[in-house]
Amino acid sequence: MKELTLAGLRTRLVQVSPPAAGTPPLVLILLHGYGAPGDDLVGLAHEFRAPAGTLFLFPEGPKSLAGEFPGSENARAWFPIDMMRLQIAAMTGAFEPVAKALGNALPDACDLLCRFMSEAEQTLGLAEVPLVLGGFSQGSIVALAVALKSTRELAGLLLMSSSLVDVEALKSTSALRALPIVQSHGTGDPILPWDRAVQLRDALTAAGAEVDWVPFPGGHGIPAEALVRGAALLKRVAAERPNS
Repeated sequence: MKELTLAGLRTRLVQVSPPAAGTPPLVLILLHGYGAPGDDLVGLAHEFRAPAGTLFLFPEGPKSLAGEFPGSENARAWFPIDMMRLQIAAMTGAFEPVAKALGNALPDACDLLCRFMSEAEQTLGLAEVPLVLGGFSQGSIVALAVALKSTRELAGLLLMSSSLVDVEALKSTSALRALPIVQSHGTGDPILPWDRAVQLRDALTAAGAEVDWVPFPGGHGIPAEALVRGAALLKRVAAERPNS
């Protein structure tokens, strides 16, 4: 694992095996969830059965949550969240006001990640390399927002325990047309409700995306099947790359 700074974000770079050619077959950027340390998802690089030479980038959220809860010394976030309000909304079903608040907080994080991708492309020489973007929880919400806004064409999305935030943005976009997306969600998720995930799935499908839906019996986490389906998406991307 190497570390570098891109767009001001501390970033872990992992390449499990060398590429067969001179450049990676694809790049996978994964965004951690709210309150996790910046290296929270790094271990997934070794769990994905990704094509040889896949380059994994793990940027660290810009906001420190140190001191906000026990054990939060290394906790990071992409934008602030009122967790008490979020948990109450999940229990009561009154999620729409919370979704609006999340949507209002997204633009800065989205702009930052767009700059991150541009700098990564220039610094690492990745202009012609297919890019898959993904994340867990808050990271997946940011990843989807970036997919809707970025001028960089994406080859796929991995949305693990995500949620519907802005349905109107999905209704008015063509950015997701024919885009392969793996979306996983636990039926008993106590943080980001199941019904909102189902609504997100339906909205993504209506926007023209090719959604590989991975429901699982469990809570707010990443099941093994999501990694299996994610690996299949990565292999498809690598196989479809010109001159691959």
